[in-house]
Amino acid sequence: MRSGAHHRHHRRVARRFPNRRGRARLPNVGRRKAAPRNRPTVVEESGNHGSRRGNEPPRQRKRSGGASRTRRSAAWSNRARHRPQIEHRALGRPHRRPRPGSRRRDGNPRRVDGPRWFLRIAGACRIGRRNSLVSRIVDDTDDFDDDFDDIEDADDGVDDATLSVTEFVKRVNRVLSREFGSGVWVQGEVVKWRVVGRNAYCQLVENQGGKSIGTLDLSFFNDNLSRVTSLLRQHRVAMQDGIKVRVFGRPNVWDAAGKFSLVVTSIDPRFTLGDMQATRDELVKKLKAAGLYDENRRRTFPDVPLRVGIITSIGTAAWHDILSRFEASGLPFQLKVANVRVQGDGAVPQIVDAIWALGARDDLDVIMMVRGGGSKTDLACFDAEEIAVAIAQSRLPVVTGLGHEIDVSIADEVAHRNYTTPTACAAALIDQVQGMIDGAEGAWQAIARQSRSLLEVAESKILERAAGIRTNAIGAIERSNTRLALTAQRIVARPVVVLGAAEQSLSTFEARARLLDPVNTMARGWSITKAADGTTLRSVTQAKVGDALVTTLADGTITSTVKEKDEAHG
Repeated sequence: MRSGAHHRHHRRVARRFPNRRGRARLPNVGRRKAAPRNRPTVVEESGNHGSRRGNEPPRQRKRSGGASRTRRSAAWSNRARHRPQIEHRALGRPHRRPRPGSRRRDGNPRRVDGPRWFLRIAGACRIGRRNSLVSRIVDDTDDFDDDFDDIEDADDGVDDATLSVTEFVKRVNRVLSREFGSGVWVQGEVVKWRVVGRNAYCQLVENQGGKSIGTLDLSFFNDNLSRVTSLLRQHRVAMQDGIKVRVFGRPNVWDAAGKFSLVVTSIDPRFTLGDMQATRDELVKKLKAAGLYDENRRRTFPDVPLRVGIITSIGTAAWHDILSRFEASGLPFQLKVANVRVQGDGAVPQIVDAIWALGARDDLDVIMMVRGGGSKTDLACFDAEEIAVAIAQSRLPVVTGLGHEIDVSIADEVAHRNYTTPTACAAALIDQVQGMIDGAEGAWQAIARQSRSLLEVAESKILERAAGIRTNAIGAIERSNTRLALTAQRIVARPVVVLGAAEQSLSTFEARARLLDPVNTMARGWSITKAADGTTLRSVTQAKVGDALVTTLADGTITSTVKEKDEAHG
């Protein structure tokens, strides 16, 4: 290794003898092979200068504080007193190399046997007479060394190795591999899920108090994505934004972009299902506590629900199935359809708006909410609290047909009635209407049969009664004839008896009349006195002194005048 004085000598020569293009030309120093003439290359190296060639990238060195920085050398300038400097990116100031044997500020000797930085300039130049340059070199040696005083300060106690980006990333990945072994389980909420070709990417966030307090990038590559998708599909779960997951993978730094992520190799579907079930259970308790869980079931369900408001996505298989069932029924259904999204972003507010809009109409009997089959995450929107509250508070009864037989959502639980599939939901309404029609027809037929039976019984009774009346009438007539005959006989025989009795009665009456005749009475000394006006006097008080009186006797009348009357006092 050449001494520091040797290198300083050649740097000083380079400043004194610039070439015609303004670039410094020095003899080939520490090079196994000289660079082409007139094409100098500035390279930053450590003390082991013989190991690098031409335009190799500079090696990275660690600074104090653990940061790895790259030094860049500055080209020689032909301007006066402009010395080459190495820029420190973090501090933004030049560093100078300390003099050999100098001491630090703390009094300890500087390490002079460690790495020493210098600028090696490839190219040849003529030195000229050496004696003419010695004094000038000696004069400026201290100034040149001062430019590098701080370099050794920063390098003291630091590892000599300077890593390339790829080497550094590889070391980081090796450290991560040693720390986490074959992998690590991480849980959080999925956001920004996207599939790019055979790969997929998303972020895993941790929320606290409604705010994100941590974010981790996830990567799903090729077979890993297929494995994760298959595991989720077996449990009828699909990866999408908003679900909670527990994933297993290896932390990795991608050297091409310097991006840290977790390369996912597996997933725990039971964690996602458990979180979804826990969220459902909590919402059910909340609805029950608020009295909303069975509120819609207290609505009166119509006997003939022919006016149906449907909430679904037009064009889906579920829509075509229920429409074909209604059309094939031949019944006069009136359908009002609200076309909404039934999964993904925007589905919940659209469904809620549709429930309120249809519930406010007066020309509907019932609201029907249907959606075809899908994964549990596809049907997750029907577990939303907003939809459950809207169904519970709807003025009209709500019936649901969501997913398949094994799917039961919160919307199903709070609805008035729920059915396993959209087709089953439509069939239930059709069966109810058809059942009412069949019941009415059966009732009418029963009424007709009962009426005919009653008429027959009444007719039989009437005929029986008519026959009895005829028989009774004939008997009554015969009895009447007999009574008439007897009566006639009595009538014929009775006049003689009657006349004899009458004659006897007359004789008796005649004798009594003679006894009561006034003439006979007056003949026995009785008389009748009347006033002038013909009034029969029955009391002395009826006559007044001076009144004319007429007294009738058996053989005549006497007229007299009252001169005096004497009233008897009893």
